[in-house]
Amino acid sequence: MINVHFECEILRASRNRLLQLIETSGNEILFKIPAGFNNNIIWQIGHCITSQQRHVYMRSGLPMYISKAFMESFEIGSSPRSWGN
Repeated sequence: MINVHFECEILRASRNRLLQLIETSGNEILFKIPAGFNNNIIWQIGHCITSQQRHVYMRSGLPMYISKAFMESFEIGSSPRSWGN
């Protein structure tokens, strides 16, 4: 049986950790795409948010709290290299 309270606490803790990472890291680190990689830390964070929204809301038939554009920017196969293009 799923412990909904526990699952929500996991989501809350991961979101708080991501916020902490954003608040304590400079843009140079967050937006740098390392050699050999397609994405940066900001993309990874956006992907986490998009995945949580899809799993928690969309699969439950509920509206998501992110826009379609946000979701498309961080879906599998996307890259920050295409932002602003």
